[in-house]
Amino acid sequence: MNQLRHIPTIWFSGLHRSGKWTEIDLLLNFFIENWYNPFVRKWHGTREWIGKEERDPNSERWQINSPKLKNRTTPNFDKLRMEAAERLQTELNTSYNALQIAPVAKPVILLDRTLISRYLTEKQFDDKFNFDRTLHFNPTRDSEIIGIQKTIIPDLIFVFECNLDTLKNRFTPEELMTEKGKFRRNNIERTFDLFQSIIHNIPKPIENRVRIIDGNRNRYEVHDEVIEIIKRDLPTYFEK
Repeated sequence: MNQLRHIPTIWFSGLHRSGKWTEIDLLLNFFIENWYNPFVRKWHGTREWIGKEERDPNSERWQINSPKLKNRTTPNFDKLRMEAAERLQTELNTSYNALQIAPVAKPVILLDRTLISRYLTEKQFDDKFNFDRTLHFNPTRDSEIIGIQKTIIPDLIFVFECNLDTLKNRFTPEELMTEKGKFRRNNIERTFDLFQSIIHNIPKPIENRVRIIDGNRNRYEVHDEVIEIIKRDLPTYFEK
């Protein structure tokens, strides 16, 4: 039996307005122009608009459970949150396994939010949460995958680091008049110190795959550095 091929995976972490999605958009164009087939996934199931954009995974489950996952007073909130993370991981594994055998030339997976994002979320609820718990998960009951599964470890994780003032100043006055804008900006202020602590003490299972990116710069400077790193660190898959 032929060995299943490895699909290069590149993941992005960072707080709101750090530039993750901007860079993913630029990378999509880069890969398409260079005859790669990029597939984008979001590892974050609480966004109410998920599935409404062309590149978003369309999941009715997230539409139904989004309000519950945002409200910490929801009964069984911890269980629901863990199930959501596990469902997203199952969907990612399923996508990865399918691409291994699909007749698709030069595939690459880009993931918005990563293990670091989940670790950040869990640490907010449980300061003793161990990173190793993000490396294994129990698939949901309706999954065809049975038993404890290993999390896919990406080839590269780009972590976008910005000054707090930079992040806050990227909100427009119009956005800050909305509940969503206020929530996101407050969330940045609330999690900033914890995020900094995590990314400057990267857990050993992934530390060699993490690249810290200065997100304070303009998008094109950031993009040039990301392309340079991809070509340098993944030469087997991406031509120099």
